[in-house]
Amino acid sequence: MNPSLACGHCPECLAGRSVYCASWGILGEHQCGSHGESVVVGEANLVRRPEGRTWEECGAYGLCGLTAYRMLRRARLVAGEDLLVAGAGGGVATAALALGLRMGATVYVPSRHEAKRGRALGAASAFPSGEKIPVKCDVVVDNSGGPTWASSFGALKKGGRLAVCGGTGGGGPTCTFPGCFSATTSSSARRWGLFGVRRADSACRRRPPGRGGQHLPPR
Repeated sequence: MNPSLACGHCPECLAGRSVYCASWGILGEHQCGSHGESVVVGEANLVRRPEGRTWEECGAYGLCGLTAYRMLRRARLVAGEDLLVAGAGGGVATAALALGLRMGATVYVPSRHEAKRGRALGAASAFPSGEKIPVKCDVVVDNSGGPTWASSFGALKKGGRLAVCGGTGGGGPTCTFPGCFSATTSSSARRWGLFGVRRADSACRRRPPGRGGQHLPPR
């Protein structure tokens, strides 16, 4: 189930940009229902459970997985690129790690928790956050906000793309504008996932994460 809610008939919804709907919200945050044993939602919010996937796996996809999936697509990540995922161990970061590997990227993960760095399965390298990132990457995914913004931005290659969502570590990120335009980088803020994304690319939803080199078209 996609837990995001939208009217379905405004210009933004009809154009396939439901996250920009004036009535957009999240089931469980803006509308009650996520703690019930049963809940009624519209057909657009639903997708059939893929064969071979448990209810628990599918339940995680609609929240963290869908957010991470859209971030990577909008960041135009392709096989062979380097991806840095800030905040290893969190829900969105874990999903971005798994999906990035599935898309054929080389993934690096910084985290301030040693135990979480140790659980970053599949990553090429994991290192402490708060220190200078020892690699430069084509794409950086950051959902922490203020505490990691400077290091995430500094880890971008020239022409790199920074995808952000949320701000679990707090707001108030700072960066230097000369650094932005001299490195010709781009940033993109993501807000959940679109209704159409829920059926996109069955390879990422139905197969275990791994190096598949699966290219996903931008959205």
